[in-house]
Amino acid sequence: MKISRHQIIAFATVAREGGFSKAARRLNIGQSAITQHIAAFEEAIGSQLFFRSRTGVQLTFVGRELFSLADQIHVLEEQLFEKAHQYINLKEGHISLCISTSRPAMGIIAAFKKQFPGINIDLTVAPWRDALKLVQIRKVDVAIAIKPKEKTSTLYCQDIEERSFMAILPSQHPLSRCKELTLYDLLAETIILSCESSYTRFCTDKLFKQLGVAPNNILTTNTYEMMFEAVAHGLGIAIALEHASTTYQATVAIPIKELSEKHTYSVFCLKNKASLRVIHNFMDVTASLVG
Repeated sequence: MKISRHQIIAFATVAREGGFSKAARRLNIGQSAITQHIAAFEEAIGSQLFFRSRTGVQLTFVGRELFSLADQIHVLEEQLFEKAHQYINLKEGHISLCISTSRPAMGIIAAFKKQFPGINIDLTVAPWRDALKLVQIRKVDVAIAIKPKEKTSTLYCQDIEERSFMAILPSQHPLSRCKELTLYDLLAETIILSCESSYTRFCTDKLFKQLGVAPNNILTTNTYEMMFEAVAHGLGIAIALEHASTTYQATVAIPIKELSEKHTYSVFCLKNKASLRVIHNFMDVTASLVG
């Protein structure tokens, strides 16, 4: 039995969207058609592609092996379609994004949406390594996060800006008038850090281990916004990348000597998706803001 392109596209979309009904809406066809395509594909290869449950679907071992190739076929088809319609303005479309912090991501997204109001945006918030993984496994199109230090030959990266870590203190704190702090100045304080999977926690835990020291107390939060709110209420001193969130008037940011290294925020996607018009235009909008 032959496998059709409709079956491949239906399979890739169900796997990416996580469900049959979501895939049907994305492809603008009936759910019964999606079900028929998947059933025909499974019959053709003699293996089940998905585990089905009330909450959605999960790829089987066979499904995982086929998904990456099927999604590449889907991308190539989209590229062919867009090349044939390159003179049509982007009046409608879809892009999925993953961000690790609200700034600078929200400013970029707002500028893109203003220029292309017809493009639907799916937005996910995740720590930096998870953002990279979601791009690599093709669950999202574009991520805005700290640039990975390891070489990733499959990624196209566009740098946005560089940042250093700062100590965020209440404006009335005795250390708030210092021009620079050392990590040792903070050890006696409650240090507010983001979750263990965050880039901030990765860097600070690594430094604590190198120096052979440990804070007296750590308060863990899930977002930068929560960190700043905790500082404003006098719960401790936070360590965060500068300008990663809206600055509270009741706080001050002071450089930390041992954490002065610059870290690069970037927009990245898979190289074979960088030429897709929606993604290409998102990169263009980013470049115009950086320039």
